Amino acid sequence: MEKIAVVLVNYYGMKDTDECIRSITQSDIKADIVIVDNSCGTGEAALLQKAYPDVTVIANQENVGFAAANDAGIRWAMESGYEYVMLLNNDTVIEPDMIRLLIGKADQRTVTVPAMYYASQPDVLWYGGGSISKWLGKNRHLKLRTGRAVAFATGCCMMLHKDVIMNVGMLDERYFMYCEDLDYSLKLAENHVSIIYVPEAKLFHKVGKSSGGSQSSLSIYYLTRNRLHCIRDHRSYFKPTAYLFSISTRYIRMFMSIFHHDRFHAFQSGISDYKRGVWGKRKS
Repeated sequence: MEKIAVVLVNYYGMKDTDECIRSITQSDIKADIVIVDNSCGTGEAALLQKAYPDVTVIANQENVGFAAANDAGIRWAMESGYEYVMLLNNDTVIEPDMIRLLIGKADQRTVTVPAMYYASQPDVLWYGGGSISKWLGKNRHLKLRTGRAVAFATGCCMMLHKDVIMNVGMLDERYFMYCEDLDYSLKLAENHVSIIYVPEAKLFHKVGKSSGGSQSSLSIYYLTRNRLHCIRDHRSYFKPTAYLFSISTRYIRMFMSIFHHDRFHAFQSGISDYKRGVWGKRKS
């Protein structure tokens, strides 16, 4: 029996994390859980450990971001001898057979991803595989109903064999949040690792809860800055039009937000920080 570790990142999300853990414990295959808590100073880590004594809790002293928190969980799993590591957003609920179905198609050269439905609309796909445009520099969620190889794996859920992690590495912590999954998907391709979409494996996602949604100033900043960084870092993959499209559309959206000060400033600072080579957590 393979040893499977599920990595959850908690950030002021006790209720969601609790629901996610309960769904994992109802799986038809055994998986151990490690929670990496970014809710520094709130006591949530201690409460989670008390509620789930069999779960490993890593309490960070500060919010280190999505990528670094996941890496802490991956590092713990690798050091503890797990064969498979599954990254899973804490604001999800999984089907009992999801982990087993993903394990069934994952191996040393294959990462697997499930079908992801909106929790609020459980018959509507949020992610059904993903593509990456070389010309536009953007990734897109597909709505596939049949399984096949895809280009983009969202960080919401992916099943990784330990050998994939050994060969490709972990998430790039410089991103802090957003686009680390795009970067990782491109690195998988560079290392000849396939991403297989398994539609029979299902979860339900409470989309956008941790960041306030894609239109929040926080999301706009990181998505703007990090996408430009990712295009630059993978310029051998992307066509020259990718940067031109991304930077021009950000400027257009920035000026369209001129009467929404927070959004305007988020676009402006995201572009500026990219040009200045700024990475990591946004400076307030």
